[in-house]
Amino acid sequence: MKVPSKEELWELAKSSPEKALLIARESIPTLEEIKNYKLPDIDWTGTFNTTIETTGNVLTSAKEGIGSAVGSTTEAAGGLWDSAKKWYGEE
Repeated sequence: MKVPSKEELWELAKSSPEKALLIARESIPTLEEIKNYKLPDIDWTGTFNTTIETTGNVLTSAKEGIGSAVGSTTEAAGGLWDSAKKWYGEE
């Protein structure tokens, strides 16, 4: 079923309010349709396990990335410190 756009509904409502009301009414599912709707089966355990595994992988990657960044920053800062000591003749 194609649901009319906001613009289509507005034009229809302006030109023919009764027809707009009928179309809107037809777009709403009946109580019987709602009662007979079958929800899909979802493997919640599998979904949960996948979420936990993915979250663990993300956290591990973040930890490794942060460790690498700290190491690089420390190394760069040490190099700057050594250069500064040479510049000021302290070494």
